[in-house]
Amino acid sequence: MEEKHSLEENAIAVSESDDLEIIESNQDIISDDPVTKEDIENLVIYSRDWTIETIISQIESGNIDLNPAFQRRNVWENDKRSKLIESFIVGYPVPEVVLAEIPGKKKQYVVIDGKQRLLAIHGFFKPENKYWKGKAELKGLTIRKDLEGVSFDRLDGDDLRLLNNSDLRCTILSGYQTTAVLYDVFYRLNTGSVPLSMQELRNSLHKGDFSVFITEKTNSEIPLHAIMSLPGPDKRFKDIEVMLKFLALNFNKDKYNGNLKVFLDGFTEYANQSWSSNNKLITNACDEFDQACLLLIDIFNTPKLVGRKWVPIKDNWESRFNRSVFEVLVQYAFNIIKDGNSALFSGDNEKNDFIECIKQAFTGQEFAASVSTTTKTVEQHSIRFNVLFGILNSKFGLHYTLPQTIQ
Repeated sequence: MEEKHSLEENAIAVSESDDLEIIESNQDIISDDPVTKEDIENLVIYSRDWTIETIISQIESGNIDLNPAFQRRNVWENDKRSKLIESFIVGYPVPEVVLAEIPGKKKQYVVIDGKQRLLAIHGFFKPENKYWKGKAELKGLTIRKDLEGVSFDRLDGDDLRLLNNSDLRCTILSGYQTTAVLYDVFYRLNTGSVPLSMQELRNSLHKGDFSVFITEKTNSEIPLHAIMSLPGPDKRFKDIEVMLKFLALNFNKDKYNGNLKVFLDGFTEYANQSWSSNNKLITNACDEFDQACLLLIDIFNTPKLVGRKWVPIKDNWESRFNRSVFEVLVQYAFNIIKDGNSALFSGDNEKNDFIECIKQAFTGQEFAASVSTTTKTVEQHSIRFNVLFGILNSKFGLHYTLPQTIQ
């Protein structure tokens, strides 16, 4: 019993740590690009009560974009999806969906809030889309237990009529001057017990071949998942965001100016537009990113210490994954892989020296602060990359430089 209790406490701690990381990241993004009064001068907000039948028609016609490329990141379980369908049939109220009209595409919308509800509805009506796990059959019902195990094609009579004619309120935003408005709305609505990453909204706003590629890349098991203590593709897109920043630091056409939202949005748009000419470059870089992760795992002899902060006063590593520490380490390891120098770090002495270099960096207040507080500024990027690159270069006689975007 004690061991089980310990495992449960650890799972809760990891979940709370993940939530805190997402909340902090979301707050950073909002503070990066604050909404002004001028941004919302022409904002128009109105509501429509659409029947479920109309919702399905809007999705099928492409007017509501559910981003099918990201369906494997579906967060809900079938029990929760089933409860939603049951609520429609018995006439219970259901939370509204918030949509934003796509600029230049009248009556076409991206989902700001309520995507899981729409995926559950569409997946029940159209099970071939596989939005549900396994069969799209109702389960765990508490009121209409007679519908347990029923799929859409087995609904008939009043139940089918009630479901088709149930209303779902949709609040629609249009006339916004900048996507910062949508991020702000998303942030304000996203106050539930399971916070969602801003990367989910980025996926909806910036579609293209690159966005599909990076999702498919992280849909497969990659070393990053083990480093981030993820069992697989992250339902809240943290793995995508980490890899996206690595690619943006290396290949963005614009230098990093301290605004992470604009930097990542801009690179995503650029990579989508230039995919035909840059896809091999980015694909190869992602493969080398995987190799860099494997090299770091080999050096530390475990993924659980990669990208963690060293605490000199405790003579120990923190258990929480730290993006700022990881991005410096993986960039250095990426350079090692590109230059074919991984053999330099195959011996136990070299591995220990590498780890000692990281510990040495944490003895300096500047480096420690650069991965702990206000980590997104240009100055903090410069400090953490320059300090650790300098220590490692000096120790191993290498001459690796920072990515062009932060030089």
